[in-house]
Amino acid sequence: MAALKRSSSRLHILSTWIGPLVVGVLTAGCSDYFRPAVPEPPSGDPVVLDYSSPEATLVTLALGLADKATTNGEFAYLGAFADSTNAETPGFHQFFDPAVVVLWQETFGRTAPSDWGLPLERNFYAYLIGLQGDPYGIVWEVNDQLPDPQPEANKVELNRKYRVEAISEDGNSRTIIAVGLAHLTFRLTASGEWLIVRWDDGVDPAFGLNPANPDEITLGARRLESQ
Repeated sequence: MAALKRSSSRLHILSTWIGPLVVGVLTAGCSDYFRPAVPEPPSGDPVVLDYSSPEATLVTLALGLADKATTNGEFAYLGAFADSTNAETPGFHQFFDPAVVVLWQETFGRTAPSDWGLPLERNFYAYLIGLQGDPYGIVWEVNDQLPDPQPEANKVELNRKYRVEAISEDGNSRTIIAVGLAHLTFRLTASGEWLIVRWDDGVDPAFGLNPANPDEITLGARRLESQ
């Protein structure tokens, strides 16, 4: 996929988003993270598509979610996930926290999907961006309790804490959309892109399975909600 260019002012804003994330993912044992302080209102400019490293892929995914469906947000978001069935780069699959599945099935009397791949993730994107009207931001934080495995030539695994927020235009109001843990597996494609092939979702112990704030649930729980 060819990267699409933004205006110089847009690129300046993106640089303030990306830098802390790169520090956080490259510094062992560090809890630095990336967060857009005040997400830029939709400008009509497309998201720059960059999947050249696992860190860049997380940034592109986040920008695709922040821009929602106004330009190429959906394309940028979904482009972070592998859509392939070859041995080197299998297609994307998400795996739920078992406790989240049990709670959801007991609460709603339904059976969770046996497999969560790209088609369901595409539907989930549309559901997720519709939960709040304000721009979204994602905090990716290094999980100090789970060090990242040693990277391989064509495979990288990252353990991250995440928080998805809807942030008002003036930055004074934040609404949590989801919080949780993610064990992310990336594979390097033949075209040089690092794409997510597996997302193992988990409950952050700091919030628990049944948080006092019902919005402080995992993206896995939100995915189940969308069914």
